Amino acid sequence: MTSSLSLARPALHRTVLDNGLVVLVVENPVADIVAARLFVRAGTSHEPRSQAGLFALLTSLLTKGSDRFSSMEIADQVESMGASLSSDTSSDYSLLSLKTVSADFEPMLALAAHLLRSPTFPEAELELERRLTLQSIRSMQEQPFTVAYNALREALYGEHPYALPGIGSLETVQSLTRQDLLTTHQTYFRPDNMVVAISGRITQSEAVSLVTTHLGDWLSLI
Repeated sequence: MTSSLSLARPALHRTVLDNGLVVLVVENPVADIVAARLFVRAGTSHEPRSQAGLFALLTSLLTKGSDRFSSMEIADQVESMGASLSSDTSSDYSLLSLKTVSADFEPMLALAAHLLRSPTFPEAELELERRLTLQSIRSMQEQPFTVAYNALREALYGEHPYALPGIGSLETVQSLTRQDLLTTHQTYFRPDNMVVAISGRITQSEAVSLVTTHLGDWLSLI
């Protein structure tokens, strides 16, 4: 018979820093791994129809250059620790995800925090990501199921941002500029609009202390 203790869910701890950032922690000491997701409460539903694909392009560039590191230097840091770091967006949020052994969690969190705070969206990387996105859109237009699904979504949602695919359209993606990305980042990527969720072999106090160290001094400009 399975004991009631084994069925108990790990406790979820919630802390709000002085700058408004929310920290969620679940301790799980079973494996020597810590995973974190840094959520921003803004996604594709926050972009105007004329800028469809903006958040998808922005998040794809979060790991492609900052005011201290190039894309290659970022990739080298992640690889040297055997960690994983990725970015993504959805209708209602954008995020950076990381996973690493517990000993390397602080430097990985420090890197992720820096990338969230100080991306530069280099022109060369922007143009490369734009070309890749346009290729994906053209490929989608050749897939009958995807075409039908996009038509159904537009019929259901009308003028709402949910009507458009998160990747955007050929017209909107071609028109996006680096300044659009910088303005959107300044508007939405701020501590009072963020949740950091951490799980793994780390205590609540340790997790909150590390987040405070690397994100606690980040102040909203809006």
